[in-house]
Amino acid sequence: MSEKNYDFRKRHWAYHKPDRRNFSRTVMPDEVQFDETWSLGSDADPDSICGIAIRDFRDYLETSMGVSLRLVKEPGEKVFWISVEESLEKGFVLDVKENTASLTVAKDDLAFRATIHLEDLMNLEEAPVLKKGQQKRTPIYQTRVVHSGSG
Repeated sequence: MSEKNYDFRKRHWAYHKPDRRNFSRTVMPDEVQFDETWSLGSDADPDSICGIAIRDFRDYLETSMGVSLRLVKEPGEKVFWISVEESLEKGFVLDVKENTASLTVAKDDLAFRATIHLEDLMNLEEAPVLKKGQQKRTPIYQTRVVHSGSG
C-alpha cells in the first residue's frame, strides 16, 4: 500500500521510535538495567525544563524500550534521580551504581541534552541499560548566538 500525501509527517514528529529494544540482549556485569522495579525522580518544578525532560525520558523508556517507570519526588533505592546542581561548572555528571543512579546537571536547561545523551546510549545498546560508574560530560564549545538586526 502506498503512503498518502503528507503521511511522512507522522513519522517525522514521532520523537521516540517504538520498539527499539532487543529483548535477547543480556545485561553485562558492569551494567544496570532499568526495569519496572525502578522509578524516575526529581524535585524540580514540573513545568521547568528539568521537569519536562524527565517526563520525556520516561516516555522514551516506555515507547522505545518497553519499560514503564513511575515518577517519584524523593531519591532512594532503585530511583534514577535527576537534579540541578549549580556548583557544577558546566555539563552533567552521570553516576550509576547497582541500586541507585543519578544525573546531576549544571543548569536546568542542560537536562534535555543529558537525557537525550542517555537515550542515545540506550539506543546503541538496544536495551535500557547504563554502565556502572561515574561519567562527567562537558560541552566542547560555548554556544554563541549571532543576531542580525537587518532581518
